[in-house]
Amino acid sequence: MITITTATVEQLATLGGNLWESGAKRRVYFNQVVLEAMFGISSSQYGTGRIKSAILDGVAISNSQARKIYSDLSSIKLWVDLIDGSINVQEPRGEVFYDCDYVDFFTETLVFKLKKLA
Repeated sequence: MITITTATVEQLATLGGNLWESGAKRRVYFNQVVLEAMFGISSSQYGTGRIKSAILDGVAISNSQARKIYSDLSSIKLWVDLIDGSINVQEPRGEVFYDCDYVDFFTETLVFKLKKLA
């Protein structure tokens, strides 16, 4: 079974991660597009960029809810530290607009997706 401590860079890349190395640090980061897919949100936009319609886990949600989620996700950072095998989630800066424990959600989701790779 794959766990965070045994996951390879290639396996994490399969989930959408990108390797970053600097000095003694080795991390795999997940960008906003990957976070949105993990969270289960998608939307269509007007030509102006404003949200036309949005779906969260297959259910239509209001545009204002979608804006709140996108705002939160834009400031979250998710990475796996390959040195100590930890999952790290930097929560949204400032006010959180959507009521969600993002740290628990992304930690559990990443572990679940790694188990599915096995």
